[in-house]
Amino acid sequence: MVTCTQCQHNQDDGNFCEKCGASTNQQSTSENNSQQAPNFQQAQPAVEQGFQANAQPNVPQGQQVEQIKQQSKQYYNYFLEVIKNPTIALKHEENAFINSIITLVLFALTLSLSVYFIAKNAMEFAYAADALPFFPLVSRLLFGFLLITAIGLVSAFIVLKIGKQPITFKKLTAQFGGLAVPYTALATVTMVISLLGSMSFSMIMIALSVVGLSIIIVVNPLLLSFYHLEKHQPSGQLYYLTILCMVITYLFIYLLSDIFISEFIQNIERMIPMMW
Repeated sequence: MVTCTQCQHNQDDGNFCEKCGASTNQQSTSENNSQQAPNFQQAQPAVEQGFQANAQPNVPQGQQVEQIKQQSKQYYNYFLEVIKNPTIALKHEENAFINSIITLVLFALTLSLSVYFIAKNAMEFAYAADALPFFPLVSRLLFGFLLITAIGLVSAFIVLKIGKQPITFKKLTAQFGGLAVPYTALATVTMVISLLGSMSFSMIMIALSVVGLSIIIVVNPLLLSFYHLEKHQPSGQLYYLTILCMVITYLFIYLLSDIFISEFIQNIERMIPMMW
């Protein structure tokens, strides 16, 4: 049934009114729109509910804290296991990569803080002054120690690739960082002692930590190179490739000292002129 909007005449169907000739399409269209409107209004709350669901956080804050605790516990267990027997680091796979990076950063950071606290204590003892800038000095030391540490890792990787060893850089980093665990513990103890202000004991500990740094960048790359070369090519050029690793390490150190370290020392001297 169609009703004309002009004269209110009712008829069965048709696009035009049989009485006045007015078009009946406008009314049909408005009726269709009125039928479709409830469907749209019903769909709108569902869309709003979807937006509200997406706006909720994926992980609750309590769960994030719990994840941090679990990761910290996992790293603690990793650190404790390796420090008991560092040899197991030679068998680490790529899944230990993150723990290795954390270890190397911790080593560089604790060693940097140890140097800062010792220098600060020396200035206070000799000159009764407390003007040593913290962030400029520690940031430069941290960058320098990270760069020096990376030399040993890159040297070992170059030699292993020359020897055609099937090892990825990520796996080698996991093993390299694992071997640095004992010296990270040593640097942490040095930092604590230097923070307490014991100058004589701090000087002994910082000397041991520097020895640890030398082992990380010179001895550990030799150990890693020989281990993988002997494992996959026992009759290959183990001796010469291992020596090549040491040569590459010293070459990088020389280039680094010529480019960066001299300028770094000059910056340190400008920051603490009273100590030189």
